[in-house]
Amino acid sequence: MPKIFSLAIFLVVLSCADILAQGISGYVQDENNNPIPYASVFIRELKTGTSTDAEGRYFINDVGIGLYNVTYSSIGYITQSFEVIIKDKNLVKKNVWLKTSTAELDEVVVKAKRRDPAYEIIQKVIANKKKHLKQLNSSKSEVYIKAIEIVDLKKRKPKKEPVVTVGLEGEPEDPFQKQKEEEKKKIPNINLLEMNLTLNYEYPSKNKEERTAVKSYGTRTGLYVPPFS
Repeated sequence: MPKIFSLAIFLVVLSCADILAQGISGYVQDENNNPIPYASVFIRELKTGTSTDAEGRYFINDVGIGLYNVTYSSIGYITQSFEVIIKDKNLVKKNVWLKTSTAELDEVVVKAKRRDPAYEIIQKVIANKKKHLKQLNSSKSEVYIKAIEIVDLKKRKPKKEPVVTVGLEGEPEDPFQKQKEEEKKKIPNINLLEMNLTLNYEYPSKNKEERTAVKSYGTRTGLYVPPFS
């Protein structure tokens, strides 16, 4: 009994080994003998296939005796097909070298289906230009201006006073010197301008400026007054 049981186990293992051995295996490599990982291997007659592993190896089992067309393909390589004949239950080895594809991809131009809405908005504004300008036929504004300039008296160049000499006794003291110094102290160190304006506007380009009050002190040379018109 044990001998019969052992013989049965041996026959089962032998038949399984024959089934596993029957098929197609091999490597898929490039022109430089580098493995091509995850390449597709497809048997047209059986409508089945597999892919290579990280080292470019593949194995397809359960392939019966016959003639098969096997296609090998991978992205970036030229697809190739070969006829493989399986005559018995032995494993058929088929190594394949794929050539690099030199085909160039066509240029892809992305076009928007709809025009940029900004162009439509600008065109509408231009078309309604007169309408927008006529929204304000006339206006009246009250404006107050105050402009001040600080003057540094130390930077002013002193005026040369004439020297009066009398006889041989030398230069006498100027009797008006103190009076002149007092007058210099009264010279202002600021320039000031204050104005109240009434600005009138009428479409399309009529401007009228009315100065209702003006007060100035010093000089207006260094003061800036904007042109309201």
